[in-house]
Amino acid sequence: MGPGAADHLRQHAGDRRGHRPVYLSGEDPRFYKRGICQYPARLSGGFQSPTEINVLKRIFAAFETETNMNKYMASALGGGVCWGFMGFFTRHLSQYGIDANGAIIVRCGLAAVCFGILILCTGREQFRIRLADVWCFLGTGLLSLLFFTFCYFHAINMMSLSTAAILLYTAPTIVMLLSAVLFGEKLTKTRILAAILAFAGCALVSGIGMGMSVTLTGLLFGLGSGFGYALYTIFSRFALKKGYSSSTINFYSCLLASAGAFLIWRPQGLAGCMTQSGPALLWCLGTGVISCFIPYMLYTYSLTGLENGKASILSSVEPVVASLVGVFVYKEPMTFPALAGILLVLSAIILLNQKSQGKGGNPENMEEETAQTAGKELRQKAKAKKF
Repeated sequence: MGPGAADHLRQHAGDRRGHRPVYLSGEDPRFYKRGICQYPARLSGGFQSPTEINVLKRIFAAFETETNMNKYMASALGGGVCWGFMGFFTRHLSQYGIDANGAIIVRCGLAAVCFGILILCTGREQFRIRLADVWCFLGTGLLSLLFFTFCYFHAINMMSLSTAAILLYTAPTIVMLLSAVLFGEKLTKTRILAAILAFAGCALVSGIGMGMSVTLTGLLFGLGSGFGYALYTIFSRFALKKGYSSSTINFYSCLLASAGAFLIWRPQGLAGCMTQSGPALLWCLGTGVISCFIPYMLYTYSLTGLENGKASILSSVEPVVASLVGVFVYKEPMTFPALAGILLVLSAIILLNQKSQGKGGNPENMEEETAQTAGKELRQKAKAKKF
């Protein structure tokens, strides 16, 4: 299709009875490459009725919806990728005398500062929250960020790291179940299968073995970490439904988590460890920005366009990234189970990114079905008129 296709559509967007031309917002070369507009562009006599114009609008709206959906999915994946570097930064902080408890304060505290600066630049009114809605932010900050970290650190002291990681990644399944009850999200076969693939992949990546020894207390802490991890998605959804921006949610979540961690653990000499040298300060900033500020900004944004279960499964790419960091940065061996686990997690992501599956498919693909139906209608009209 030549470069004049968009001009042709503008000229012939009215019918022969004198309807006013309709300027379409979707004049993008990608439409013509995909062949979406090839039949309308060939209608040299123009569209014959407003119905045909509405059909074409539906095609453009469907394409725009699909583009936005890809953007939200990319945000959820990006959040998981950044979280995968958390261990990388924590290891470097330990070299400067900052333990795991201090890392929580550094990570969440600096992220809160970044979100505060972002709000100052984009609109100070985002600092305002209603007293009746404080529970949403207590949920994301204390019951989620702080609680899951507290449980996770206790779990790794009672069992192997791999076992603790597997219990943590029960979170996507918990998110799906809670979202079905609280928000009416459908438990489709595709999402259930994707959750199973993601969980199995995380298990293999973490190197889980047959000789595990888990106490009841350790099991409760491990499951508690997964439950707390899942609560961030749930409470964030409540806050988004009340009209709060993702920046507001993240600012108060990180602020409350860092304040709560400081009151509980009261680390000594943390400020001195952070400022003892230039590299120490840079690693602290990297921990706050790359492993907390950016991923939570991306993940919370993805919740504005994706259902909870889908976003949570997509973020399960985190252990895959952590495993690859270990291989390429720390020269850790890549075992066959770890490779199989990576492939399973990627399979879950690909499965969630499939187009419409027909009847019983994902409701998020309804616009794609609309586009296909609309395109078929236009082709039938064009053929009937023998253009």
